[in-house]
Amino acid sequence: MYQRLADGGSIGGRWDAAPDLEQFLTSFYQYFEARGYRGAVARHLSHLAALAFTIGFSFALLFFVDWGAILSCKSEEACRSVSLCYERPFHQMGLWRCGVLFCF
Repeated sequence: MYQRLADGGSIGGRWDAAPDLEQFLTSFYQYFEARGYRGAVARHLSHLAALAFTIGFSFALLFFVDWGAILSCKSEEACRSVSLCYERPFHQMGLWRCGVLFCF
């Protein structure tokens, strides 16, 4: 709640209230809620793992699954002969798939 002033040139130094008390208390509560530094780091790493999984799964669904062939199925017999994945996913890409790849 109190922090040392930056311009305190004296040997004893001066203390003053935090400039943004709400932000300070929020970060203090998040530290307390995570039960310390390890908990806060573990929470951030789990968020990064979830983000990496989401990006990887979306990439696989957009580039490896042949959605045109899947959506063209009208009956179960016709769908048995349809290939679910591209054999060469990056061989002949159209403008839309190039744009999506550029966004990734």
